[in-house]
Order: sequence, then structure tokens, then C-alpha cells
Amino acid sequence: MDFRSVEATSHLIVPLGYNRVLRQVKRGARVHCAQTQAEIHTIAQQFPSKLLYIPKVYDVYDKSYSTEFIIHGTLDLIQFEVVQKYPALFVQLFEFKQYMMKQGYFMRGVKLCKLSEGRWALFDFSHFGFISKGRVKFPKETCDYTLEQAEYWYGLKVGYGIETKDDDYNDLYS
Repeated sequence: MDFRSVEATSHLIVPLGYNRVLRQVKRGARVHCAQTQAEIHTIAQQFPSKLLYIPKVYDVYDKSYSTEFIIHGTLDLIQFEVVQKYPALFVQLFEFKQYMMKQGYFMRGVKLCKLSEGRWALFDFSHFGFISKGRVKFPKETCDYTLEQAEYWYGLKVGYGIETKDDDYNDLYS
């Protein structure tokens, strides 16, 4: 397998060896600095889950931080907008979102990768917002949002992909 750097929208992902990658923030990117991303990532790691796996954070530098390398193909990635097609994953992400809100962060822009049947990796914490006094401030944006506005524009959406039947997920929002 060939391991090369990947140029993403806001980051350069550089393989370091020993199952690690360096996540280097691009200059001028409209995301959190590396230290803030690593802080949010570290808090996210503490969320207990058998379904979600959050890669380990190793080292934090001035403009980058290193994490565990999750080997995946582009077909393993799923768009955040279609997560409702996987009810158990949707519920777990809802619980993760609640956990992060209690820590003072609003979930936005995470990446999901299927590791195996019933196991998903969650990464990219660069767009999370800070919650303060009922308002949400996203990185490098001039305006802030109420919690309701942030939820409307960037929150988890229940769509047509979720089946309505009696199961363990009823009354999720009650």
C-alpha cells in the first residue's frame, strides 16, 4: 500500500509511520488552530462508545498535531448528511453531540469512516463551534448563532432514510 500525503480542504495529512499521521492546518484555512483541534479531539476521545471509534491524539505542535492513522478508502467514508440511514449510528452521534455540548462544543463537520460492520471512526474536529451563554461561535466566522440556529443549519437531521418502526430508538427526541 502506498502512503502519501493527502491535501484536504483545510489540512495537509502527512503519514509519519508507526500508524500515525500529522494533521497540518493550511495557512488561511477557516478552521480552528491545531492546538484547539487537538483539545477538542482529546475531549471527544473520552466519549464512551462501542460503535464510534475516535483516533488517539499523540503530539501537538504549533501548526499541526499527530493522531492515529485510520486506513480507509474513499468508499468507506460516508457523508454526514446521510447518517440517518444508519439508526444505531445516528443515535450514537446524537449522544456524542449531547456529550460535546456539555463540554462546551457544538458538533459540526465531522468525518465518518466505516471500519467494520457496526464500527465507525469519527474524526475532523476542525469546524466545531464554541458554546457560551446560549450562543455558538464557529471558527473564523464573524457572526455567532443561537443554539436553535446552529442546530437548524448544522445539526443532525432526521430525514426520509430512517425507518419508522417500533424499536429501541423510539422517543429519541422526546
